[in-house]
Amino acid sequence: GLSAEVPEGATTVQVGAMLIQPTGDDHGSAYLDSFWMWETDDDEEPGDFVHLGEFEGHHYYASPEQINGSQYPNFVQELQNNSDSGLVIYPVTISSANENMFLSEQIMSLDSVLPMSDYWIGLTDQWSEGDWMWYNGEEVTYTNWSDGEPNGGESENYAMLWPENYQWNDGGDWELPFIIELEFDGFEGPRQIIVDGTN
Repeated sequence: GLSAEVPEGATTVQVGAMLIQPTGDDHGSAYLDSFWMWETDDDEEPGDFVHLGEFEGHHYYASPEQINGSQYPNFVQELQNNSDSGLVIYPVTISSANENMFLSEQIMSLDSVLPMSDYWIGLTDQWSEGDWMWYNGEEVTYTNWSDGEPNGGESENYAMLWPENYQWNDGGDWELPFIIELEFDGFEGPRQIIVDGTN
């Protein structure tokens, strides 16, 4: 990628791209399907999220930073409250074996920047023991619990994904990294976004 510094006081930024054909006989077309930029302070980096990729039109991000299970949905709600219109953010839901495999394998492929750890997912039974539900209200149509799980009773009310075996476990109010899911309400077409969790 490219980086540039905008002069202090500038109110307009122009960005251009030039495509060069190797020879006059080369013909074709190019399509720029994503462009993004962000504003940072002098020593500040973008938010501590790693893009896991896109699956069936939804984008997924993982944070290497740890958060308590009880704080996970509240933190994600703050991201939603500070987000642009049309962007929907929620604790990740997993609706199929393919989605579960996608998330697990993406995390494992990014082990240079993400810890090999359990990750909070947006499933809980904190309101009714044994009645697991997604924070965003989506119907639970798929689960992938490890053998004998969930088994923590009232002391373990938060679900986690262990990427190395693709399976889930229930946990207490522990500190773990987590995954968020994003979709664009009413927007069709390719789009790249940056999530800044430092606000």
